[in-house]
Amino acid sequence: MRNKNYSNYSASNSIINQWKAWSKYDWFAILTLFLLTLAYFYNVVIPDGSSVLSDQNMDTRHQLFYWRYFGFNTLAKGVLPLWNPYIYGGTPFVGGLQSAIFYPLNLIYLIFPIHAAINYSIILHVFLSGVFTYFYLRFLKLNPKSEVRNSQLYSGRLSRSSCMVSSIIFMFCAPQIFHVYPGHLPNLCTMIWLPLILLFSELFIRSRNYLY
Repeated sequence: MRNKNYSNYSASNSIINQWKAWSKYDWFAILTLFLLTLAYFYNVVIPDGSSVLSDQNMDTRHQLFYWRYFGFNTLAKGVLPLWNPYIYGGTPFVGGLQSAIFYPLNLIYLIFPIHAAINYSIILHVFLSGVFTYFYLRFLKLNPKSEVRNSQLYSGRLSRSSCMVSSIIFMFCAPQIFHVYPGHLPNLCTMIWLPLILLFSELFIRSRNYLY
């Protein structure tokens, strides 16, 4: 039992030391990801009154725009939108998965007008996908026997530049960014969490701490 506890303690110390290695260069990488995201979506960063990041004949304009407006406009009045009376004779609203009323990052719809909130939500999720990927890759350790590892260049972990390039690739990869045009907001809101899930899985495997 003592050996097991000591092993967990050593693993926890190792994890803490890895996070202590975080430096100003990592913050610079995060800032770079943020600026790239703003540059990619530059035309909607400043709201012009009606522009929405999706095609006018696709899902956002035909469905999600009105669902978000109804749901969060009702919630802003202090009423939980359990029922949507505007579809046929009425349908459950909160009970539908795509209402996304309880998704924490959708609080943005309570702050901005609906068209700006949709745009900023997409921008935020694309940016976070890069940040979470960067966190995960910075935490990974290379196998000492790996041919990728060069002791003269790397200290057992991926370099910051390789982590940043990988994060950019994930941010703007086709499986993610192509969901912007048709307005598949639920897809964009779920894909970004994969790197974070992998990170916490890695943390659990190393430390056996159920907190993760």
